[in-house]
Amino acid sequence: MTYPKVGDGAVPSSPKFPEIEERILEFWKQDGTFQASIDQRDPGENGANEFVFYDGPPFANGLPAELEAMRLNGIKTTDEILELGIEKFNEACRASVMKYTGEWREYVTRQARWVDFDNDYKTMNPDYMES
Repeated sequence: MTYPKVGDGAVPSSPKFPEIEERILEFWKQDGTFQASIDQRDPGENGANEFVFYDGPPFANGLPAELEAMRLNGIKTTDEILELGIEKFNEACRASVMKYTGEWREYVTRQARWVDFDNDYKTMNPDYMES
């Protein structure tokens, strides 16, 4: 069996999948496909018709952030955390969490999982923790 010849809509025998993916991602971005998918549906009264998925925060949270902050700052004990200062340690933990936001956005978008990254929630935010 031979593959169809390239051109006139034929499928190439060796497609360049990364290139195809990049073209699709750029099309979605330029076309505003995610926003269009939202705009085409009436949200209903008080959002009654919205599709909202709470599949958990996309960020390292809790102990992994603290362990990474400790590793990056060469901290091994609670006394060393206190010596550094709780506020400085907390800032190091927040930086650890935020370090991965860009990677998460890229990863999720590549899966065609459109997420409202600009209005997301993070478990490290006091409003979330206090809710």
